Amino acid sequence: GSNDTRQAITIKSTSNNGQACAIGFDVGAYVGQSNGGKTGGIPRAYVATYDPGYDNIFRMIKTLYSQSTTTGLVTSWPVPGNKGVHFAWTYDIDAQDSYVLAYECAKDLQSRGMKGTINWQTKLVKDAYDVAFFSEFYRNISLVEALGNMELASHSVSHSPNLEQFAVGTGKEIWDGTKYQEDNYFPFIGECMNATSGVWTTSIPNATTCETPNDILYFFTLGGSILGEARVSKYILEAISIVSAKVQSFRTGHLLYPDTLPQILVATGYKYSSSGASNDRNSHMPYQAFYNQAYNQEVDLLEFPLSASDEDGQINGDFYAPGTGGYTDGSYAWQQYQVVQKVAKYGGQYTFLIHPTSHIIPDVVQTLFSDKLAFQQTLAPLVANISYFDTMSGRGDFHNARIASGIDVAVFGNVVTVTITLTKPIVDLTLRVPTAWAFMSSTVGVQATSGAVTLLNTAPAGTVTLNFQTSGTVTATTNPAPGAPTTTSTISMATPTIPAPTPTPSSPRVVDDFSDPSRYSSEQNALGFYVGDDGTAASRISVQADWLLLNVNNNTYWYSNLGPANTCNDYSSFTKLSLAIRYPTTKRIGFSVVIQDTETTACTGLIQHSFDVTALINSATAGSDGWFHLDIPLTNFNGTDLTRMRAVALTSFASACQVEVDYIYFS
Repeated sequence: GSNDTRQAITIKSTSNNGQACAIGFDVGAYVGQSNGGKTGGIPRAYVATYDPGYDNIFRMIKTLYSQSTTTGLVTSWPVPGNKGVHFAWTYDIDAQDSYVLAYECAKDLQSRGMKGTINWQTKLVKDAYDVAFFSEFYRNISLVEALGNMELASHSVSHSPNLEQFAVGTGKEIWDGTKYQEDNYFPFIGECMNATSGVWTTSIPNATTCETPNDILYFFTLGGSILGEARVSKYILEAISIVSAKVQSFRTGHLLYPDTLPQILVATGYKYSSSGASNDRNSHMPYQAFYNQAYNQEVDLLEFPLSASDEDGQINGDFYAPGTGGYTDGSYAWQQYQVVQKVAKYGGQYTFLIHPTSHIIPDVVQTLFSDKLAFQQTLAPLVANISYFDTMSGRGDFHNARIASGIDVAVFGNVVTVTITLTKPIVDLTLRVPTAWAFMSSTVGVQATSGAVTLLNTAPAGTVTLNFQTSGTVTATTNPAPGAPTTTSTISMATPTIPAPTPTPSSPRVVDDFSDPSRYSSEQNALGFYVGDDGTAASRISVQADWLLLNVNNNTYWYSNLGPANTCNDYSSFTKLSLAIRYPTTKRIGFSVVIQDTETTACTGLIQHSFDVTALINSATAGSDGWFHLDIPLTNFNGTDLTRMRAVALTSFASACQVEVDYIYFS
């Protein structure tokens, strides 16, 4: 009611399509504190799971805007190429064997046509942590650079566990290879073994205490500064690059995040960071960092928070749903596949970290590198159809260009002209538009699909014009149309048409939307009737994340009843069957859809009417989220009596695989 003060958000619509929204908490403070890692206790997990945080608030505001203004009908999608996730494989090189194994990770990505970012620790001194592996193995960086698909990025000099206690530094820190300690940036990590006496086990000049009276085993760095970690590592990496790379991305050791880090990275020439964690920062989107991690002054640094790493689960190449393969909660690859799918619903970023090493240090569970590579080889193809794989800098450049762009919408009767103003070049920018708009023309090469238009390749700075038709016929006298495009599209596209209206019932009949796992566990579909597979899927069926997961083979016969048994169920008012299917572990696989009717007017006996959808699947284009949306005219099920319907079934899969089903309905 009007006196109810418990509502966090209230929305009131006006007669002219406007909407007023009152939010009962400080969104800016929540976002700012989240970006600065100052909301301890709010996130339910650090990484490796999905907690949307303030993303949901921004999505709500975006929806309100798009429903209230003509301009809001057109929005720029946060991921290039109309994909669901801006995905980055990242690798932290902070152990001696990592310098060799990094090449194996990069080579595997190259074979898949994928990119990634490698963060190299430039360790220059042997200490309690490790040998001076940069000095010994730096030539391996050249081997990786020669592959051509990996970004060169920094992972600091010392990988210090006490980075947050470092002084800012002088800004004069250098490394001169002709010298050793004198006049050089020389962070040295010692190991404290005795908490009582505070004796160092390694000889460090001027070190007399462990500075850690409560820990039995502890590493501590002397002689470090935050400016030195950023400045020196960048200088060294750029100096040895065989492709004259500019180091623009940084990740701290241990994901530590000193408050002064944002402005120090900007001051030393970095543009992008991935040192925060997605759930901890309450967002799966990139964000602009703040000075001192407060929230009153932005700095020119984009943070891409880490989504998950090889230290957050039992990493291997297994892909099993919960309750199968010996995994109560599902294998780690399965879990991360679910996270990627959820982020893909609104176009977020996903950043995975792999340490290419089998090395073990205290408090970290040892994992073989072969298991980590197997995980990459399992997850990469699973998410390939919904992901745009990029480097850290590639993602940052896209995001900066996107948020600096502008969109204007002008309506001329039934023609809509959209003008995009680009202040920077941008790759594969996608505009989301109402699905009722039919694409007409563009001043640059585009790819047009229902509800989306992608500017192909790199669009230069300047303006781009897109024209759409909403419905009906446009005449010059009453609906002045914009001028013809100056550049013909570089791809061939069928001329969009507005389909004639088809008589349909007032509402579809949903057989199942798989939104209720408990209902499905009771063997009931959305109509309240029996669903099952009679053991042909070996009971490996479950509802996960609002869709059905099936482990199928050529003998699988999964079916869902359309009404009570021994009853003639009348579906004669419907003309088509629609379903959505996705393949999480394989390429598209053909199968058949079966409709059952009855032999007699007494509604007894069953007749199978099968339609092979293989050709339909092979010609279909998956959406950015990987789903194939199939519409099958009921006339394809030859001889079916729509007044005596019994069930719909999925069967005759071409090979054993996993499939997901999002919905089945008649309309």
